[in-house]
Amino acid sequence: MRKYSLKGAAVSTELMQQLCALRLSIVQLKPDINPQEDFEKFAAFVRQCQYVDYAIDNQQIQAFFVLSK
Repeated sequence: MRKYSLKGAAVSTELMQQLCALRLSIVQLKPDINPQEDFEKFAAFVRQCQYVDYAIDNQQIQAFFVLSK
């Protein structure tokens, strides 16, 4: 397993989509929540964080956490 750390503002759109996909594999959105709006809010939150740490195994993100301001 490889571990990575970067500043929230440096998270690419592709990585953000992978982080969000992992999140949504664990937590279901309420039916009235628009998935695109949820992604935009999630991305805005992650990008304002000091650090985003994540772990990849078998070319998939297995875990992540953020250190917010």
